[in-house]
Amino acid sequence: MEGMVFHSSELTLKGGDILFMYTDGVTEAMNEKEELYADERLVKFLNSVQKNSVKEIIGGLMDDINIFSQGVPQTDDITIMAFQFKHKNKFID
Repeated sequence: MEGMVFHSSELTLKGGDILFMYTDGVTEAMNEKEELYADERLVKFLNSVQKNSVKEIIGGLMDDINIFSQGVPQTDDITIMAFQFKHKNKFID
């Protein structure tokens, strides 16, 4: 997008690490009181399920968003992706 500034960085995943990505529709989901799901609730949820499988994390998050929103229609798309690095770190000389 013209005029946007993008940054890049690197990270090293270890066996079992999960990379979690989401769109702003997750944290901007609203309930009937017009409260946002918000970053704090997402972090609290993710901390509570960090030992779960990727499938359980994504399914659980969608359930939590639906419970929170209490049937209020979505105002934005909700996209969630998570990848778990399964390979044990082995360095080859």
